[in-house]
Amino acid sequence: MKGIELKAGDVVVVLPQSFFKSEPNGVVQVGGHAVPASLIYAAWALGADQGVKVGLALGGGGSLLVLLGAWLLLKARRRLKGV
Repeated sequence: MKGIELKAGDVVVVLPQSFFKSEPNGVVQVGGHAVPASLIYAAWALGADQGVKVGLALGGGGSLLVLLGAWLLLKARRRLKGV
């Protein structure tokens, strides 16, 4: 099967060229099963969408934690100066 090869360390993923067309057709070999490329593409798109949402939530939460930590440090510093 022709496709685009992606390598990450020891892992090699071959994506069919149909992934990058407007209408994904064909099949992807997953183990001993031939899975329609449209199904793989839909799962991939859903995973990417969920990954973006999780990344945004973690980034926003991380920023709030940093701001809270800075605020607490400033508050503790003012208290120590006052003593």
